[in-house]
Amino acid sequence: MKTPLKMTVATAVAALLLTTAGLADAAPTTAPEPTAPEPTATSTTQEPTEAADPTATATEQPTEEPTQPAAAPAQAKARAVEEPPAAPAAPAPAPAAAPRVAAAPSGYQAPIEAVFQAHKAVLGAPLSVEFQGQNNTTVVRFANGVIIKNNETNRAYAVYGAIYGTYGSLGWEGGRLGRPTSSEEAGGVAGSRVTRFENGVIVWSPRTGASALYGAILQTYQSLGGEAGVLGLPTSSEFTAGRGARAVNFQRGVILWTPATGAQPVYGAIFSTYGAHRFERGVLGLPRTGEVAGARGSRVQTYENGQIIWSPGTGAHAVYGSIGVAYASLGGPGGVMSLPTTSEFAGRGGARVTRFVNGIIVWKPATGAFGVRGAILGEYARQGYEGGTLGAPIGDETPVDGGWTQDFERGRISLVNGRFSIVRPGPSVDARCRTGRVLCISKSDRKMRWMIDGQVVREFDARFGSTKTPTREGTFSVQRKVRDEWSWLYNSPMPFSLYFSGGQAVHYSSDFAARGYAGASHGCVNIRDYAGLQWLYDTQVRVGDRVVVYW
Repeated sequence: MKTPLKMTVATAVAALLLTTAGLADAAPTTAPEPTAPEPTATSTTQEPTEAADPTATATEQPTEEPTQPAAAPAQAKARAVEEPPAAPAAPAPAPAAAPRVAAAPSGYQAPIEAVFQAHKAVLGAPLSVEFQGQNNTTVVRFANGVIIKNNETNRAYAVYGAIYGTYGSLGWEGGRLGRPTSSEEAGGVAGSRVTRFENGVIVWSPRTGASALYGAILQTYQSLGGEAGVLGLPTSSEFTAGRGARAVNFQRGVILWTPATGAQPVYGAIFSTYGAHRFERGVLGLPRTGEVAGARGSRVQTYENGQIIWSPGTGAHAVYGSIGVAYASLGGPGGVMSLPTTSEFAGRGGARVTRFVNGIIVWKPATGAFGVRGAILGEYARQGYEGGTLGAPIGDETPVDGGWTQDFERGRISLVNGRFSIVRPGPSVDARCRTGRVLCISKSDRKMRWMIDGQVVREFDARFGSTKTPTREGTFSVQRKVRDEWSWLYNSPMPFSLYFSGGQAVHYSSDFAARGYAGASHGCVNIRDYAGLQWLYDTQVRVGDRVVVYW
C-alpha cells in the first residue's frame, strides 16, 4: 500500500529538523548552572515572602504598552553600597532540557497557546515543544524567552528579554522567585516593566536594567511605594554587603537586611550622609530602624553605633560614639543641645567636635565627651574653644548660687550674678591632690576629679553617704578593683567598684543616675556617669593609686 503524501512530508520535515546541525546536538541533557548568578540565599539569607495571587487570567490579550528589548543595553548603575564585580554578559541558561523541535501553529495547550499569541512578537521563534519543568510546571522555550504554565492553577505566563536573563540567574521556576504569576506589565513609573512571581518581582527599565526583589527587602520596598516611592527603581538585585548584610541598591537609596536588624531602608539626605560615613562598613554600622519623626520637626534614623538626624533647617548629620552618648544624656534632639548642625569633625589638640543649635560637644580620649552651651559657650569661644588656654571640658556645667560653673582641662569658667570669672589652673583642690595619681574627691562641690601630677584629667559628679552612713574622709589608696560587684547587704549592683577604705568604694550608682542628689549612698562614693567610670576603671586607675576625700 502506498504511503499518503501528507505523512511522507511530515516525516521528512521531522527528520530534517532533528538532524539539523546546532539544534538537536545543542540541547542540554540537564538544566545547566546559571551564568554569573547573583548571590543566592543560604540559611542566613532573608526568608522570601509569599506573593499575592495575580489578577491576570490564563488567556491574555496583546498589550499596547512598549516592552523591554530582548537584551537591555548595558547601563552604569549608581552604587549605594559595594557590590560584587559584574561578570561578563552571557546568554541565560535553559530552564530545563527539552528537544529543540518547533511546534506546529496552534499546537500548544490552550493557556500556553493564548499567551504565545499575545507575546509571539517578543518571544521569537519556538525552540521546543511543551515539556515538564520544575515545580510542577509545563514549559515552552523560545528564542527570546519562555512560557511557563503552573499545572496547579492551569495559568500560563511569558518571561522574556532582560527579565528572562535575571530570572534564569536565580534558578528559573525552581529557584528563589518560584513560578511566574504575571507576564510582563507596566511598572509604577513611566518606562519601567515588571514581571511578578510567587516569591518576588523583577523590575526593568532602560536606565537601570533588570533587578530581582524578594523576601523582607521586597516587603519594605513595597511599603515605601515601590517604583514610584522614595527609593525609585532598583539598580541591583540582592547581594551580600558588609557586616554580613544582604542589600539591594536603588536610584535614591538602599535597603539593608540582617536577621538581627530586619530590612531597613536608607534614602534622601540621610542616605547621602550615610554614604559619607562609608555606609554599613563605617562608624555607624547597620541601620536598626527606618527613618522616623523626631523632636523639633526632625527626621531620625538609628544605627548600630549612632544616629543620623535631619531637619529642613539643619540638614542631615551623624552623631555617634562617645559624643552620641553625651548627646543622649543631654536629651538628644529634644534636649538642651537641640539638633546637630554638623557631623563630627576634628578639633584641635586631638579633640573631636560636633556642633549643635545650642552648643557643642567636645571629646578627647583623656577627658571624655562633654557639652558646652549657653552663656558659658560664649566665654569659652572667646578663650579659643578646645584649642585655647582652657583646653577641653572635663565635666558638664554645674548650677551654683546665682549662676553656673564648668570645669575645663586648664581652668574653670564661672558665671555668677551675670558676671564671668575664670580660675586657673583649674578648680581649687586639696593640696594632697596636687602630686602623683589621685582620685581627688571633694564633698564641698560634690565632685570627684581624676588628677595626674596636679592636672585634672576628668571630672565626675559625686554623691556621698548620709549622716547615718557617712563617707569617711582622709587619705587612702585603691585596695582592689571589682568590675561587676554586687552589694549583698543592700541587694544592689555596684559596677566598676574601686575600694579604698574597708567596704567603702567609688562605684557607679543607677539610683544616683535616676534620682540625682535626692538620695544618698551607704558610705560609698556614687558616680552617675557609667561610660566615664568604665573608662576610668579600664584605662586609668590602678591598685595603689591614692584617694583623697575632703571637704
